[in-house]
Amino acid sequence: MKNRIFLLLLLCLSLPSFATHNRAGEILYKSIPGNNPFLFQITIITYTKTGGASDNADRCSLDVNFGDGTSAAVNRTNGPVGDLCSAGVGNGESVPGAFQIKKNIYIINHEFPGAGTYTVSMEDPMRNENIQNIPNSGNVPFYIESKITIDVNSGGNSAPTLSNPPVDNACLGLPFEHNPGAIDSDGDSLVYSIVASRSYDGQNIGGYVLPNMIDPGPNNNLTINPITGTLTWDSPQQLGEYNVAILIEEYRKNLNSGAVFKVGEVMRDIQIDVGICQNNTPPIIETLTKVCVTAGETYVDTITAFDNESDPLLFTASGYPLEPGNNGFISLDTFDSVQNNYQMVFEWPTTCKFVRLPGYWMYFKAKEDKPNNSGMVDFEELEIQVISPSVDILEITPSGNTLNVRWSIAECDQATGYEIYRYSDSLGYEAEICETGVPSSIGYQFIGSVEGINNTTFLDDNSGAGLIHGQKYCYMIVTTFRDGSESYPCAEFCGELTRDVPILSKVSIAVTDLTQGVDTVSWIKPIDLKTNIWGPPYQYRLLRFTDNSSASEIAFESEVENDFNLLDTFFIDRNLNTQENQYTYNIQLLSGPDKQLVGNSSKASSIYLTSVPSDNTLTLTWQESVPWHNNEYLVYRFSNELAPNDTLIFLDTVTTNVYVDSNLANLTEYRYVVKALGEYSSSLLESSIVNLSQIHAGVPIDNEPPCPPPGRKIEGDCDLASTSIVWENPNTACSDVDDVLSYNIYFTPVLGQEPYLLETIPGSEMTEYNRDFQESIAGCYAITAIDSFGNESDFGESLCIDNCPLYELPNVFTPGGDGKNDFFKPFPYKFVKDIDLVVFNRWGVEVFRTTDPDIRWEGYDQKNGKALSDGVYYYVCIVNEIRLTGIVPREIKSFVQLIRQASVNPNTD
Repeated sequence: MKNRIFLLLLLCLSLPSFATHNRAGEILYKSIPGNNPFLFQITIITYTKTGGASDNADRCSLDVNFGDGTSAAVNRTNGPVGDLCSAGVGNGESVPGAFQIKKNIYIINHEFPGAGTYTVSMEDPMRNENIQNIPNSGNVPFYIESKITIDVNSGGNSAPTLSNPPVDNACLGLPFEHNPGAIDSDGDSLVYSIVASRSYDGQNIGGYVLPNMIDPGPNNNLTINPITGTLTWDSPQQLGEYNVAILIEEYRKNLNSGAVFKVGEVMRDIQIDVGICQNNTPPIIETLTKVCVTAGETYVDTITAFDNESDPLLFTASGYPLEPGNNGFISLDTFDSVQNNYQMVFEWPTTCKFVRLPGYWMYFKAKEDKPNNSGMVDFEELEIQVISPSVDILEITPSGNTLNVRWSIAECDQATGYEIYRYSDSLGYEAEICETGVPSSIGYQFIGSVEGINNTTFLDDNSGAGLIHGQKYCYMIVTTFRDGSESYPCAEFCGELTRDVPILSKVSIAVTDLTQGVDTVSWIKPIDLKTNIWGPPYQYRLLRFTDNSSASEIAFESEVENDFNLLDTFFIDRNLNTQENQYTYNIQLLSGPDKQLVGNSSKASSIYLTSVPSDNTLTLTWQESVPWHNNEYLVYRFSNELAPNDTLIFLDTVTTNVYVDSNLANLTEYRYVVKALGEYSSSLLESSIVNLSQIHAGVPIDNEPPCPPPGRKIEGDCDLASTSIVWENPNTACSDVDDVLSYNIYFTPVLGQEPYLLETIPGSEMTEYNRDFQESIAGCYAITAIDSFGNESDFGESLCIDNCPLYELPNVFTPGGDGKNDFFKPFPYKFVKDIDLVVFNRWGVEVFRTTDPDIRWEGYDQKNGKALSDGVYYYVCIVNEIRLTGIVPREIKSFVQLIRQASVNPNTD
């Protein structure tokens, strides 16, 4: 620390030998390709003031600190080599169109000692003079830094290239914009923020404020778009130069865990020169929005800019596509005199190498062509995402209860695999522009993935459960990439299983009964049976499962036929308990004299209906497990005539397995049946499948508690020691309550304790409760409502009230036996449990003690019983007050005068 102070002092003492010149700059870094992940190229770029004494401060080399305990002098590399510096060292380059600004580049390679985060920094005396938001700027060192995170598992990293210089001009009182034009070749996500410029060793600059705070106002904001990097200063209010820094952070996704982590940052110090401009409005570039292009296609766009004051414009573009080797180019850049605008045609022939998750940025800049670089500017950013083209599904081949899907190889050879999605019907989905993958909202399900670009088949066995005969299955394939990007989904392609087994199509309850119940079961014959493999005779076997049990029993075996087309395809299953049980069926086809199993259908169950009772309501729910899709359910209720000819009343059609029937009479039985309408998605099967549930009886009962009595209020009177509570009748105040018959009053004297039942108030009309002549009114009350079924509401919010304790002592008493003011005792008091009183004489000797709140001290020494002399006595009294929170002590310290003369007429009771 002492050395640092000495260096700073030395720096300050030697200031006169330095001319001021630093305007702006940044430090960039780049991994050097090869087998050494710790070798980086470090580039320091500064912008300095030229002319006059500043030329004497020109830096042929700069010192850079690598953040690993080492540093080095770095020579300037740009500009012509001349007499200004030693042999082989550049002189720097003037910035075209700028006044007294030179760009300096210093490059060095450096090997870091290992993985970690390093702060690479450079500081140089001094900044240029007269920077408006940096006091005494000519004596403030210029400091820039960047942070490099080296992780050998995440690949190399390079800082973004900043294509727009950090020195810019603004117009007094007019909006200003600046964009660094960052181009990140690694595809990292960039986040931009505004930070303060810094001084020696990265410390804060004393007195520094952001440029807009020199003359702050409600409409003078300085903001930056964290995604595009455009910095906006609403209205510069004073002439002069200002400095502020932009922090550009790089983030990358871990390809294994998916976590996002930071890989580096660049702090760019920029200078804004506010001058007087001869115009009122900046140029305008048309608004641009994100676009997507399929790899292999050429993206073409015409970007236009215009100036309302017809000023000539310098219309330029930068961005990743225009970098060498990236194929992008500007094919036309002209002024359209008819439209009075500037037109730039941007073209980018894309290839698969540009497929990645983050988009690519193009930066368009329109600047008025004014003397001394003083024209106003507009920026527009265009994000372009290059997306892999989709594959094509070539065929879907059925085999047993599986489908084998085969598709074409991805066009982009850096693809890592494929994701497979399925839906049990055709949706005809076509992805919107920029919508990659398969959105879950459309109903398609992700069913699996394969690794490797050449693995282009997937066997769908429904995760081992097998697919369903009679359903049409449609698939989409998405190509995946290592960085998490994905292609557009391919066109939907559909297939079906071969119909070589029977297919269940009905399990419907015909009779509901405990012992004589009837299920009706039917199925569709296997029209694609390979009879050359499975020969006659043929027979159906129907298996029955009770309540989803894994154990089955044979419900039916058909007659044997040599032609399976002659076999019946229905069965009436009798003598069942359909009232309490749900039955599931599976139909098998047997072949040959040995009854070999050709195959099973998928299982199908009956619809089992239940209900949950509540007040005047029955909530019906039902469940079924069937291989087809039930599209809707028709809910019926029988008329309440318990006779053979009672009729069905249609209630509603629903698409879910729930129906709420309300406005019913409590304790009355209601009977229901549900009809399901469904279908297989295959167009080759019958279009409608109809099944009935069992008849279910339910009885509504009021098991719902009423609402807590609303409108509750409490009042307490400490003088009368009474409490009054009022509330509203829930039968009139709550819309769903009409049968409240009484109220329970609960009470606890201490806040937080469990309340106990204090009293029950019969009748719903009595909505007031009073307690009088209490020793304490402190406590919390809860009021509940009780309905005709004995349901009790919850407590709701407690009503609490506290005591207002009173305990005061006189300052004189006159013992003497005349019956007047003979005792030292309190005035009338309230809500006091007990006290702890100690009385002392003037020498501090205790003469009296009691815990009795009434005290009744007659002026005698408590130890020897002798009468005490007249005089002043001091006391400390702890009063234990009864409060809502419990017993709360309060201390009283005072004195009392004892007078035995009869002539005194003191205060009396």
